[in-house]
Amino acid sequence: MLPPRDPYIQVPDREGLVPDRSLHRRIWRSIGEPGTVLADGRLAGTWRQRKQGRKLLVTVEPFTKIGSADHDRVEAEVRAIAALRGAADSRLTLA
Repeated sequence: MLPPRDPYIQVPDREGLVPDRSLHRRIWRSIGEPGTVLADGRLAGTWRQRKQGRKLLVTVEPFTKIGSADHDRVEAEVRAIAALRGAADSRLTLA
């Protein structure tokens, strides 16, 4: 999981990174840019976080179906982000 404005996605050739132009508006927003999910070297979705008390809520919007192995990796990343943010618990939602 890459944070918003990660250098990996800040490239001039957006079509080379994400050939499907319909996804560009979901990734590169002028306000409230989301983080991105990287799977096997390609962008596989976007994610947003919000803290509710001591719980970190993360919503992932995948571009395609996420397999169980990738789902487990995303859950592990969400737990790591929660720990960094000082959250006692985390919840992942796939939109």
